[in-house]
Amino acid sequence: MAGSTGFPPFPEPFIGQAAPARLFFQFGKRDEIISPDDAREYAVRASEPKRVGWYDAEHDLNDARAREDRAEWLREQLGFDAAGNYRGRVATR
Repeated sequence: MAGSTGFPPFPEPFIGQAAPARLFFQFGKRDEIISPDDAREYAVRASEPKRVGWYDAEHDLNDARAREDRAEWLREQLGFDAAGNYRGRVATR
């Protein structure tokens, strides 16, 4: 699959073999580089576990909700709570 820009934005077929790595895709609804159709296809092809977020943003995802979701996801993956306290375990989802 080639992106609308004519080059594959992700190394294929590897995106489907990322497990056990957890993936978090964030896509802008007004992205001028990756079309919504390509974004959906990447997410479908990606292995589990994965999370997908859509935002009213362009490619740079300069969106408060996108930043909040990204920070929350990273905290979960690294085992921290919202206050920054380490919980002593890494997320399993």
